[in-house]
Amino acid sequence: MTQRILLDYKGRKVKGYRIRVCSDFPAHIDKIWNKIQDIETLCYIANPWAQFDLVGNIPEQWREGDKYIFQVQMHGIIPIGKHTIHVMEMNRAKSEIYTNEYDGMVKIWNHRIIMEDKGE
Repeated sequence: MTQRILLDYKGRKVKGYRIRVCSDFPAHIDKIWNKIQDIETLCYIANPWAQFDLVGNIPEQWREGDKYIFQVQMHGIIPIGKHTIHVMEMNRAKSEIYTNEYDGMVKIWNHRIIMEDKGE
């Protein structure tokens, strides 16, 4: 579902879109939580459309409050610049992760990942 909204960008109101994507994974929520914290999972999911190479030290897992800068290439060969991911919240009790992201082409690219246990 796509919804047109107004966003705040550096004190200005800009037009943007809110997109909702849902996926079902046949695994226990704890296993999914552990995998999604792993930075390598982003690289795996994005491949082959985009290749994310972390600039600087490579921690194993995302940490709340930290910013990560990636050099991004489309299809592993076309450089498209740097993409910044700022992990705003990692809430295990609610099974949610929220990030503020941006790059040279997309000024506001925020993600809210919400996991729910669907049971067996």
